[in-house]
Amino acid sequence: MTAPSPTPGARWRREDLPEDLAELVATLEPNPTYVVGARWDILHANPSAERIFAPWSRVAREQRNLLWFYCRDPRARELFVDWPGEVRAQLRHFRTHHARFSGDPGFERLLARILDGTPEVASWWAQSSLESPPPRRSGVKQVRLGGQVISLRQLVLTSPDDPDVTVISHFADLGLGDELGVDLDLEDEVDAQDGWRTGR
Repeated sequence: MTAPSPTPGARWRREDLPEDLAELVATLEPNPTYVVGARWDILHANPSAERIFAPWSRVAREQRNLLWFYCRDPRARELFVDWPGEVRAQLRHFRTHHARFSGDPGFERLLARILDGTPEVASWWAQSSLESPPPRRSGVKQVRLGGQVISLRQLVLTSPDDPDVTVISHFADLGLGDELGVDLDLEDEVDAQDGWRTGR
C-alpha cells in the first residue's frame, strides 16, 4: 500500500467506515475485499475475505489488523506459500506508514503486541529499516486454497476523502477463477476512476 505524504509526528485516530465503502466492498463479492485504516486495522471485510484470510468480524478487536494477521495469525503461515517473504514485504510497506505516525502511542502499542514474543518477526522489522518497499509486482501473492496453489492479484484503492482509508481487493490469476468464483480480467495496472486512485 502507498502511504500518504510523510508528516512525522502525526497522531493516529481510529477511522470510521464510510457507508459508500461498505457498499463497494459488498459489490466486489465474491472477490475477497477489505477496508483498512492508517494502522492497517480492518474496518470492514466481505464474506470471501473472512473465509479466505481470517474471520475478522469474530475475533478480538486487537486482532482485527492486517499486520497482526500477516505476522501473528497461524492461518497466514498456512495460507501464503512464501510466508517469510510475504511478512518481510508487508513490514517494509508498514514502515512507511509507521514513519508518518512516529511516536504515536496507538502505533507503538500495536507494534509491541506484534513483535513481543516473536523474535523472528522482530528481527525482520529491524532489518526493514534498511530495505526499500517491494515493487508493484509483489502485489501478486501465491496462496494455498483447496489443495491448489493460486496466484492472487491485489488491487488497492485509496479514498479521496481520507487518504488513510484503503480498499484492498484480490482477484484470482488467469485460469484459476473457478476456485474463488472471481473475475479474471484484472491487469497489472488499473486506471484510477471516479475520484479514486490506485496504489499498492
